[in-house]
Amino acid sequence: MKNTEFKISKSQPMKVHAIAIIFMVIVSYFTYPYAIEKLGCGIELGLLNCLIEAPRIFVYTFALPGVYIAVIFVGLIVAKKDPHKEALHSNLSKLNSRYYLLAIFYCGMSTFMFLSVYLSEEFMQSHEDNFQLAISVATTIFVFLVTNIAPKMNKSLFSGFACKWNLKSELAWEKSQRFAGFAMALVCAICLVVAFTYVNLTVPLLMLGIGLNYVGVVIISRRVYKKELSQNLNH
Repeated sequence: MKNTEFKISKSQPMKVHAIAIIFMVIVSYFTYPYAIEKLGCGIELGLLNCLIEAPRIFVYTFALPGVYIAVIFVGLIVAKKDPHKEALHSNLSKLNSRYYLLAIFYCGMSTFMFLSVYLSEEFMQSHEDNFQLAISVATTIFVFLVTNIAPKMNKSLFSGFACKWNLKSELAWEKSQRFAGFAMALVCAICLVVAFTYVNLTVPLLMLGIGLNYVGVVIISRRVYKKELSQNLNH
């Protein structure tokens, strides 16, 4: 297990994480004064007082790098804990692909946050539909790419769409993840069409699709597991 743990720690794309975090912190540093000015909070009050008076500054400046760091931190902890070491080890190349996508997505959203406070209200309002479209399409593509990777992973709590039953059965895992991949591809395709027609519905529809997809995973996993268990008892 020590060898597996060593390989996992060495294979984590730490350089990408470091570059992404540094990039987002720099963007946040330059976003902060514009966010304060835009939200009408005097810079002389200081950061803490401004956060109390205008909590949205936190979203504009610190939320994205904070969430990204939390996600990476949790991933590193999981990589060193049983019983997930072996499963994560066998999924390393796919996990790294997900991390790269995560870094690109978060850096892109961080840049958009900066633009949203740097650009004038008039410009933002006149191009609001285009910004919403860009965010909706980017989010949908990101979810599609990440969920397309997940079903190809080996069984693990943090590999794909895990639940109580598919973690107990290889067959239940295989069938439920195959369903998840197909269902999410369909959901993302629908969301892309919706993005160009009713852009405000795209993200809520995407969240609903993810939720329904997981319900389907649970139903299929339970059915396959119960059937497999029944067959084993009969034998």
